[in-house]
Amino acid sequence: MRICYIASAKSIHTQRWVDYFAKKGHEVHIITSWLGDGYAKSVKLHFLPSPLPQYEKGSGYINSLLWVILVRRLISRIKPDIIDAHYITVNGYLGALSGFRPLVLTAWGSDVLIVLKENLRLRILVRYALKRARMITCNSETVRRELVNFGANPDRLEIIRQGIETQKFSPRRVKGFKKRLGLQGTPIVISTRSFEPVYNSQMLIRAIPLVLEHSPQASFLIAGEGKQREHLENLASSLGCSKNIRFVGQVAHDELPKYLAVSDIYVSVSLSDSASLSLHEAMACELAPVVTDLSGNREWITDGENGFLVPVNDIQALVDKICYLLENKDVARKFGMLGRKIIQERAEYEKEMGRMEKLYERIIAKDKPTGQNYTKTMNLGFICPECRSGLQPRRQSYYCPECSKEYPYHIVNDTCIIDFKSLDTTDCKCNRDGKSVCTVDLGNQIPNYYKTGTAKKNYTVLKHPFTKEEFGCGNRILDLGCAESPFSHLFTGDNESYGLDNCPKRILLNENNALHKGYQALIVGEGLSIPFPDSSFDIIICTEVIEHVVEIRQLINEINRVLRKGGKLILSTPNLVSLGNRLGMICGKGLKFNLLGFWQGGPYPLTSWSLGKIPGKQYSFDSIRYPEQPLHVRFFTFESLRKLLKYSGFSVKGEIGRGPVLSRSPSFVSRICKNWADGLLVIATKD
Repeated sequence: MRICYIASAKSIHTQRWVDYFAKKGHEVHIITSWLGDGYAKSVKLHFLPSPLPQYEKGSGYINSLLWVILVRRLISRIKPDIIDAHYITVNGYLGALSGFRPLVLTAWGSDVLIVLKENLRLRILVRYALKRARMITCNSETVRRELVNFGANPDRLEIIRQGIETQKFSPRRVKGFKKRLGLQGTPIVISTRSFEPVYNSQMLIRAIPLVLEHSPQASFLIAGEGKQREHLENLASSLGCSKNIRFVGQVAHDELPKYLAVSDIYVSVSLSDSASLSLHEAMACELAPVVTDLSGNREWITDGENGFLVPVNDIQALVDKICYLLENKDVARKFGMLGRKIIQERAEYEKEMGRMEKLYERIIAKDKPTGQNYTKTMNLGFICPECRSGLQPRRQSYYCPECSKEYPYHIVNDTCIIDFKSLDTTDCKCNRDGKSVCTVDLGNQIPNYYKTGTAKKNYTVLKHPFTKEEFGCGNRILDLGCAESPFSHLFTGDNESYGLDNCPKRILLNENNALHKGYQALIVGEGLSIPFPDSSFDIIICTEVIEHVVEIRQLINEINRVLRKGGKLILSTPNLVSLGNRLGMICGKGLKFNLLGFWQGGPYPLTSWSLGKIPGKQYSFDSIRYPEQPLHVRFFTFESLRKLLKYSGFSVKGEIGRGPVLSRSPSFVSRICKNWADGLLVIATKD
């Protein structure tokens, strides 16, 4: 997927969210007015400049007008599959005014619980954004209720939490870290909230002298930054408790687990909370929490069972609970163990982000254009034919992150056709007269080409001895040169089957051909570079193809690569030493002599065929050919096929002579006369 976020790149919350999708191989873009660092190299940042300083009064109106224009331009250039706007009060309406769909809004908590209640202008804009969003995600039931009360559609609301990496945030202590802090032998109470008014940190500072009266050995770690830091430090000094307090500043996210692991009690006295990420991190590290009695905290803390809830601004209640836990270490330990279990069950980072990934895919699938079956192509496991890297599915194409190539696909009559040759408006090399050029627009011409009935009816059924049972069910099958699909009806229904041909017109020859045979996908590409990983298939069928390919060993080696060990190869080709060819050469005629003495387009001498020229016409030999005038550049007998396959790592298990006479003869006659047959059919397995 190509995901575009409108969010603050400065926030650790954005970084953690985005990194998951970048590591999963998705193409990630961030449109932001606040730059940040620490992102994966693959993440592309797009900066929104501010004509006026963002904290200046009235600057928001002017900046927003410019940002709307810039966001629309950026999105038209990025062409994302989906947009996710984080923090709905500012970025939400930018996403909505971009005009792009599908749009997801992600509420963080304070944007809904605080900002919306304070700003009338934002309420109007956010209400508009909520109506335009395909889905709205939030991190708690508290925020969900507020959004519903604000007018959001309940059916479009989903609770997705930021999640905690419990392998990183765990009770495992770093040896010697407590000693480095100079706090060995003392119980530690920690707070990791920012120094902003909403987090009410001064309440904790005022409570500390009262706690020290009961537990003078206790130490307090205050981690964070904000505009109130100087005030809080002065307050601690005036209260005479600064010796027991360490203001450690803003701690890097990767370093935070060390501080939490050496602590015993976590305290948060916030005035508003939805689903506090800092509380979840402390719980994952098995700290006993003491937090204010807010609806967001009640979703995670049951008072007296896995932590304590204290009334807002009740300093004495806060002091009592901290002192109780300092004196009753067994209770604190019990609270911590229960808290970690809750986080592992309800807020595991990988699980929550995995849910978000599936939500994106579901939204994109629902938002597909009419007739475009996006989900059918989501996980087909293609690789880039050029660099062999895995491809990422998008709304109407597959993208290679290594070489930046894009391969479009289209849905025709519920069958996915994927273009690995970039043939949208280029020569597909299927011209037969040496003059005309066949150009095919996969997006427009092919559906009309089929629906208007202009497809040619020139289909010949290949005689074969197979039954449906021989292909089994549940196998993965590749049909190389699938346009004529001689016996695809025997395997497409019960197996996961794919067809590959180098010419899109051949796929649409008539109603009996590949389009209606039930393939999982039809691929326009070359057999010399099959866009699948190694050992992808159980059976590969290659009928009437190899005689048209110059690089025959490269083709057979490529088949060997994508066929699993023990997999079956079914191969057919005309017989150089057939009875008709023998008679033709005796009579001085071209190959494939028949009773009338010519072959479809007329009699051509063997030398002209081998040189690749028909008098007055020039042909190239780099692809699978059109059936009306087959141009053969390779000739085979059973013996030469046997040697070729053995050299390429196959064991021949069966050889069958094919032709109008032998197919109706008794089996013993077919075995005796197979070397005189019109065609060769070989069944081989990969060693």
